[in-house]
Amino acid sequence: MDEKVYFRLSYETMTGDTEDFINACIERANRADCNDTDAEITRARSTIELWYCLALAGRAPDDVADRDHLRFTEMLLRAPTAEQRACQL
Repeated sequence: MDEKVYFRLSYETMTGDTEDFINACIERANRADCNDTDAEITRARSTIELWYCLALAGRAPDDVADRDHLRFTEMLLRAPTAEQRACQL
């Protein structure tokens, strides 16, 4: 890409879209017909790390980005494990 492309994306929009994506990954992982639960959780973890890098690159205040990073991580930690899902069947 020879030309730089600029666009505006608010912290709130990026954070909300990221939260929606993480929730979708968790929902797919919890479905009985999910072929690769680990891949869905890994996708969510990777999304959190990318979001964090972009938040810091966009100069979000560290305390705000750290708080949301922790919140996203806790979302994943609250998601049922493979063993818990197996017990529900």
